[in-house]
Amino acid sequence: MTLNNTDNTDTRRIAIYIRVSTKKQYEEGCSLEVQENQCRKFVYKMGYTDDDIDIYSDGGKSGTNTNRADLLDLLTGISQGMYKMVVMMKFDRLTRDLMDFNSIIKICNNKNCSLIPLDNPKTDLKNPMEKANANVSMIFSQLQPELTSQRVKDVIRDKLENGLYPFGGKPPLGYIRETSEKLVISNNIEEVKIVKRIFHEISLGKSALQLAAELTIEQALGRSWVDKTLIRMCKNRIYIGEIEWNGKIYTNILTDLIIDRDTFYRANYFINRSARIRKHDYAYHNLCICNDCSTHLEQKTTNKKGKIYFYYYCPKCNKRINEKIIDRQLTNVTNYLYNKEILNIEKSCEEKEIEKEIKRLSKIISNYYEITVTEGTKEQLLEYNDFKKRTDKKISYYKKQLKSIQEIQRKKVSSITSISKELKCQLFQKYVKDIKINLIEKKVLKITRI
Repeated sequence: MTLNNTDNTDTRRIAIYIRVSTKKQYEEGCSLEVQENQCRKFVYKMGYTDDDIDIYSDGGKSGTNTNRADLLDLLTGISQGMYKMVVMMKFDRLTRDLMDFNSIIKICNNKNCSLIPLDNPKTDLKNPMEKANANVSMIFSQLQPELTSQRVKDVIRDKLENGLYPFGGKPPLGYIRETSEKLVISNNIEEVKIVKRIFHEISLGKSALQLAAELTIEQALGRSWVDKTLIRMCKNRIYIGEIEWNGKIYTNILTDLIIDRDTFYRANYFINRSARIRKHDYAYHNLCICNDCSTHLEQKTTNKKGKIYFYYYCPKCNKRINEKIIDRQLTNVTNYLYNKEILNIEKSCEEKEIEKEIKRLSKIISNYYEITVTEGTKEQLLEYNDFKKRTDKKISYYKKQLKSIQEIQRKKVSSITSISKELKCQLFQKYVKDIKINLIEKKVLKITRI
């Protein structure tokens, strides 16, 4: 193999491939910039210039597989006969997998393209002995991340067995780090109260969606809440002092618990029960009916160019409608059901007092009327009419107040979050009996509510 630009008939280009997978590599002098400069210097010595060079760079990408954009582009270029050689710091920049390495060698040999590592630039992979040596080197290169991964797993397992929490990121809500790897109950009383409330109310059967809406309206902990957050939280075994990791459950991670095990399991029972409502990927499961033949529409999923489409079709009429078309026509209905569900929450004290006063005044009017009609004089009847007029004004005032409070609440609720497909399914299963659809005109004709 020659390392000089002596063959003027070969007009193919030179490729430089560089890669880093970690911040540590960057800090230890293996940055992309350092790799590129070293490779360029090597290519310059062979008599080539920048005009002859193409750079392929994958930053922050692991070498354990070849699913890297620039590497795939490079291999495509080699297959098309664009390059006479590929220069890199070491073979492990290309890959750390032995099978992938030999696949790359095969592609290069088929197109007479040389692989040149700077740590041993005279390596000739067409020579069986040198190829074998490169393979041995690759075996150890492949072994390194596997050993590192195993060491990390061993450390984590040891810490879990000793009741520590060896994971980064934010600790679970309601807990803080006493040390870097030891969790204790937070000194934020409000935060702890919220955790207790979430588990308690869900364990009594309140939906995560409804509770999330309540917490958002109240601005609990100064943030917005979504049902998925509450579900993930209730399923997190850390709240009973356990962590499920690598197929095993580790206990005694926490010395102090915010909630008891019974509450945890009751909450999970209701969450799982709610999840079973949706046994499919269709928002209007078993609800749609063909208007022509009254047959329940069946469901069909198609996959076109990686996109999934959901259809409802009539097995008798052999006609279908895309779920998105139904979605658009039922937008107002969906929003109505959403508000109906969310606003079915515990009323504020103010609302309760107003409703109580309206009921009291209405009852007084009713009793006064009965007495006046049966036993009263004309004068008493006139007094009743006057009293009713004044009392009706009060009732009207209270009703306006109540409407205003409810409207404010409704606006808050409607701005909480978009309606997910899962939630849409739950709402329609709960409140709707069937949906009649004209499959010819692609129109929703009638909705029958439960």
